[in-house]
Amino acid sequence: MTSAMQEILGQLQGWIAGFGLLAPLLFIVIFAVAMMLFMLSTPFFVMAGVLFGAMQGIAYVMIGGMIAAVASFLISRRYGAARFERFLKKHETRLLALETRLLGRFGWLTIMILRVLPLIPFPVMNYGLGLTRVRFNQYLVGTFFGIIPAVVVYTVFGGAVFSFGLLGMLGTVGALVVFLFGISYLAKRYDA
Repeated sequence: MTSAMQEILGQLQGWIAGFGLLAPLLFIVIFAVAMMLFMLSTPFFVMAGVLFGAMQGIAYVMIGGMIAAVASFLISRRYGAARFERFLKKHETRLLALETRLLGRFGWLTIMILRVLPLIPFPVMNYGLGLTRVRFNQYLVGTFFGIIPAVVVYTVFGGAVFSFGLLGMLGTVGALVVFLFGISYLAKRYDA
């Protein structure tokens, strides 16, 4: 890392430190609102690692991410689920059968796998799953465990780039590979 980058990072960290105990709360609120407004999450993950370090950054991103996920899910469930279900019943019973099969018994595992695979942005999934009949507790568990890999990888990456350079980045990638193999094992074991 160049000395200019270190200086900019130091200034940014100093500015954040100026907020004192409010800095983490401010970050959590801004991140949660940004997620609910369909903003990209990855820059926030990295910035949390840069500003607060890996461990605190992970905690703040997890808190903000779960707040956004729960709020989006509940808004969608409250204002859209009944209309969406009527639409599905009217137009396509096969989609209802697929939803029941995917989100029924192993709903938490399905949600966790959907979260781990970078196919659908988190905010879209938050609102979309609120339209389904998935139980809230399954949504909560699947979301919590499903966002851990991305949060850890990108937040640690943010902290590691400025602290440990290439070695930190390689460790982050290695941790992600181990986690993905674990998810694959769980999926096969529970035949999800």
